Amino acid sequence: MAKFCTKCGKPLKDGVPCTCSNKKKEIEEVKDTNLSTSLVDILKNILLKPADIMKQYSKKEYFLLAMILSLINVVLFGFFYYFLSCNVAYQQNTIASRFSYYNFFSTFFVGAFLMAACVTLFMLAIKLFVGIAFKNKSSWKEYFAIHGVCSVIPSATMIVGIILSFLSYKLAMIIFLLGILLYFVITVYAYVRECKVNENRLPYALPLAIVSTFIVMIIVCFIVVMIFLANYIGNSWY
Repeated sequence: MAKFCTKCGKPLKDGVPCTCSNKKKEIEEVKDTNLSTSLVDILKNILLKPADIMKQYSKKEYFLLAMILSLINVVLFGFFYYFLSCNVAYQQNTIASRFSYYNFFSTFFVGAFLMAACVTLFMLAIKLFVGIAFKNKSSWKEYFAIHGVCSVIPSATMIVGIILSFLSYKLAMIIFLLGILLYFVITVYAYVRECKVNENRLPYALPLAIVSTFIVMIIVCFIVVMIFLANYIGNSWY
């Protein structure tokens, strides 16, 4: 006598379970990758339920979402860099008007470029030291998915920092650095739990990635500052 699945009614072979539940699970996973729903979920719960958020969204299927979150982070740092620069100058009494000295587009572009370069270098360093040197099998998209989710925290602190910079640029910097610290803490946690990075190797791999990123960024910042000063001095002659 033929047996039928109690869920979908499909005829079953002896000893072979029906695959309808697996298909349903795949459909639910596809639905869960809806960008708007996922974005709202991350914004609401990244601080309240960081472990659950990491488990849900630290997958290569959420690479596009990670790109969007990272782009938001880059844009916000451009604004943060501009407002912080203006308010530092204003509070140091180096200019008469708060926004009269700094050109918005050039300052914003420098800030956004620096953040984009920092993220790119950090991801390359993570792939090099965590993935290649210490032979972790996670893909680059999984590493970037973790960054994308974790970038929500410094993005939030940058928004707060922009507001606070009108009162005190020092306080704005403290809030921003706190966001960076939380970013690294949750990132390390995600690498250990979701990417299955060896806990004995991570204390070597992650500092190597961070230090190498900062060294290159210092060089990049030096070049950008030199170019900025060269242009400023050149324009001052006219």
